[in-house]
Amino acid sequence: MYVSTLSEGTFGEKRFREVVITNGVLGRVEPKALLGSVLSLQEIDLESNYLTYFPAEEIPLYTNLESLNLRGNKLTSLANILSQTLMDVKLDGNPMGHVPVDFLQDVPELQIFSCSSCGLTEIQTGTFTRGPQLRFVDLGYNELTFLPEGAFDLAPFDSMLVLSDNKLSSVAKGAINGVTFELEIQDNQFEQLYEDVWRPVFENTTNVSLYKNPLLCDCDTAWLITDQDIVYKYLGIGDCKNGTYFHELDPAYYEEMC
Repeated sequence: MYVSTLSEGTFGEKRFREVVITNGVLGRVEPKALLGSVLSLQEIDLESNYLTYFPAEEIPLYTNLESLNLRGNKLTSLANILSQTLMDVKLDGNPMGHVPVDFLQDVPELQIFSCSSCGLTEIQTGTFTRGPQLRFVDLGYNELTFLPEGAFDLAPFDSMLVLSDNKLSSVAKGAINGVTFELEIQDNQFEQLYEDVWRPVFENTTNVSLYKNPLLCDCDTAWLITDQDIVYKYLGIGDCKNGTYFHELDPAYYEEMC
């Protein structure tokens, strides 16, 4: 049996802790479809369906909801998420195109947010700075080209930011804050890594993935090449546009020439 719509009364008087409908043909969840479980529902997993509408405006009513997984659907927009209990929101693979600056304005327990392959073209200042528990953000495989100041401020405990496989070529000073465990910026369009922007980020992050960027490795990158602690401890495999790995570059050359 394939379910294409969840409407008010679909579940009658039944109450659930989990609603899991995946890899199906579900196209719409109508308002009030899940309200019978408003006090008991902890997880909603509707991954890999054909959803074009989900009543996110009702999320504040679910006082025990912890996880919302809508990955792999057809959602082009979603009401701002308000919840005192949600810890995990996954929207990957929906053609949303945009995450409003106030989309996550009041989700104090949120720890994990992902919207990879969502067609995002920009992130506004303050979009990912309001969650005191937010420690994992995945925005890989989008169309981002620039990050403004104050775009990200994650909780500084084992936090991870994934921005790989975008089109990033420029980042403002102070755009990335609080990332302590891993930063993935591989497969972008960075040609330069300016010290005032990147040194604070690299020094506070345990792992940085930088490979597959067309880095020129000229004097604007000298600060990085001459700091072998960063090259070996933090950057792992990184290379220049000409294919030379960071650890193969001669720091003495940069100290003399730059």
